[in-house]
Amino acid sequence: MSFQACIVNDILFVRWFETELGDHARILEQVRAHHAVHGKLVASVTILCTDMKVPTTPFTDSSVKTLRAMAPLIDTFFLVVEAEGLRYTVLRTVGVMVTFLAGIRDRAFVVRSVDDLLQQLADKTPHKPQATLTALRELGLLAS
Repeated sequence: MSFQACIVNDILFVRWFETELGDHARILEQVRAHHAVHGKLVASVTILCTDMKVPTTPFTDSSVKTLRAMAPLIDTFFLVVEAEGLRYTVLRTVGVMVTFLAGIRDRAFVVRSVDDLLQQLADKTPHKPQATLTALRELGLLAS
C-alpha cells in the first residue's frame, strides 16, 4: 500500500509511504464523499514518511491537480515531513512547491509533527487534540 488515509474529527489525514500514480483519485473521492454529507473539512494533513523517496514529476503534477480540486472543500492544508537532514529539506521544498502551484500556499503550512498542527487547530475544532491523536494511533497513522 502506497498510502493510508482517513478522516478523523473533520480532518483528512494522508500518510504516504511511497508515490504511486492513481492514488490521488481515491483520496479525492473520499474527500468529496465526506463533503457531500458533512460539509467542508477543517484541514487536510499530508504526512511524508521518513524513508519516502522524492516524488516524481508525474506524481507532483497529480498532487497539484488534486489539491486544486480539493481547495474548495478544505479550509487549511498541513504538511508533516518526518524525515531529517537533506531528505527533510528536499521533501519540504517539493511540498511547498506543490501548494504554490495548486494556488493554496496562503492556506498551507509545514509543521514538524502532528502534535504541532493539532495545537494550531485547537480553536477551529471542538475535538480535543489528545482525542484525535489517540484515534490516529489506533488507526496506525502515526509513526510513534
